Amino acid sequence: MAHTRLFVCLVVLPYASGTNYSQVNQNLVTMPVNIPADTVTIDLSDNQISSVNYINGVLSSLTDFTMNRNRLTEFPYLPNCTTVRVLNLESNFITYIHPERLDILTQLSLLNMNYNLLTTFPDVAGPSSTLVQISLNANYIDMIPPLEKLGKRVRKIYIAGNNISHLSREFLDQVQHLTNFGIGNNQLTSFPYMDPSLTAIGSLGLNHNNIGGPPIGWFPKLIRLGRLQMVNIGLQSIPMDICLRGNLDMDFELSLNENPLVCDQGMRWLRLAEEAGIRLIPGAVCAEPDVMAGRTWESVTWEDLSHSGMYIVL
Repeated sequence: MAHTRLFVCLVVLPYASGTNYSQVNQNLVTMPVNIPADTVTIDLSDNQISSVNYINGVLSSLTDFTMNRNRLTEFPYLPNCTTVRVLNLESNFITYIHPERLDILTQLSLLNMNYNLLTTFPDVAGPSSTLVQISLNANYIDMIPPLEKLGKRVRKIYIAGNNISHLSREFLDQVQHLTNFGIGNNQLTSFPYMDPSLTAIGSLGLNHNNIGGPPIGWFPKLIRLGRLQMVNIGLQSIPMDICLRGNLDMDFELSLNENPLVCDQGMRWLRLAEEAGIRLIPGAVCAEPDVMAGRTWESVTWEDLSHSGMYIVL
């Protein structure tokens, strides 16, 4: 009997953590009332709720709050839910984040506001010691503020599909713990400045920006870089100092598709780098010289790379 009681205890205890409250796709137009006080997750996705200015009762155990694909026009006011760690507000119509509303979420770890109508993003102190991921893809933001407060802990920033034309040094100087940065599909015209202190970046997405090739000395600073996406950036060649990063034995992934690559002697380093550990995503196509135009990089041989071009001493 003692063994039976022990077995029942082990099975039951994990399920005593609280209520998972879900009202997905129920045609709700206002916030539901009488949400259980022990609720730990709320999912109200795919409804027609336009505002969250009050939640009945104190939900002191709430950790995840999701309202994707509703009709929200402003950032929710959650004074009774300050324990929220994950806040998903994707695909709404939010134009502005009231700083005080974000500031009270002192335990927030992940903020997802992809596909909204934001033009700015506030820097507040409240979640500065807990916030690790900010997702703002597909908004209308034209500038990222320095994030002097929120930048202290943030590890991942995804802000693709906005109107950003420049990354300030002030911003990059404040996000020294950044490991993942996605800023594709913006209006950048030059490679972002990379401070030597940004050594933690492991994944960098620059796709679909008209920035051309990286300057000499850019790659060696990114000593932990494991994934670099440079699709359709007007790239013709890359300086060979990518080979000087000292981590080519890592699983390093490089995307160069949809660029006008010049596949001549100056690209021999890329084949050597592949042999040393770089994994090039298939599909990159040569644009020059004429005899190589239209050839995929995978089909290029060492003999092909003997065509005219600048010799590089390796």
